[in-house]
Amino acid sequence: VKKLVSCLSTCIFPDKTTYPIDETMLHNGPPHNSNLGYSMAKRMVDTMNHCYHEQYGVQFTSLIPTNVYGPHDNFNIDDGHVIPGLIH
Repeated sequence: VKKLVSCLSTCIFPDKTTYPIDETMLHNGPPHNSNLGYSMAKRMVDTMNHCYHEQYGVQFTSLIPTNVYGPHDNFNIDDGHVIPGLIH
């Protein structure tokens, strides 16, 4: 495999951060506890992509789509994600 694009999640960003956020802020603090395991796994995917690129010269990269939702998302106005909460 010479090229790979990994899909991450905005929950990988630090829980306590300033806005707007960008990819340089990814490791500036721990993610929210409610997503800790998932978030850290996704962070490691990004780290792996950088390491493989550096060591083997392959084109491995990550993207972080924002505000995606689906039919089984959390539409709760108090603790849901932004777009599903607004749809509520």
